[in-house]
Amino acid sequence: HIKDQEGDFDSSLYQNSDYEICIKDEGSDFSSAQWEHVQWELTRMLARALLPPAIPGDQSNTVNTAYLTMGQHTFFLSLSFPTIEQVEPYVEDMCSDVDAMEYRADLLDCRDDRFETIYGQQTLRRYCRPHAKRAAGLPLGSLVLDDVMPTVYTVRTQNQAGTYPDD
Repeated sequence: HIKDQEGDFDSSLYQNSDYEICIKDEGSDFSSAQWEHVQWELTRMLARALLPPAIPGDQSNTVNTAYLTMGQHTFFLSLSFPTIEQVEPYVEDMCSDVDAMEYRADLLDCRDDRFETIYGQQTLRRYCRPHAKRAAGLPLGSLVLDDVMPTVYTVRTQNQAGTYPDD
């Protein structure tokens, strides 16, 4: 995200992009450990961008189908924490038997802050990485990223047991 001189985000950039990455102050102390996850997020984003477009319901042997990568029996866990930091103590147990995490943006305290919401999703992926047991491999050239727990970004309305109005 890039801010203009008034401190507002330049919406022309993200309105014309399919991918975003948010960086707060990682690396501000020049620690390579803090930048490791940023590098991983960039690699993950590049791998996703290079995949052929997904076709909903496709059951062919293309690399970008849930049918091929996860099979017919896919399980995900719907998170209901108001802050993503509250997930961390439980994430190892939560990742043990799921294929994806549902990131319920409508339940987050930061839900109206675009940057914080996207940053929270990246934080969730970082928490899940060491515990992603059933995550499908994500190809990138000769590499395969096997620690990418898919996150299902969801905004539910009141009729869907969410917090946003139905209109």
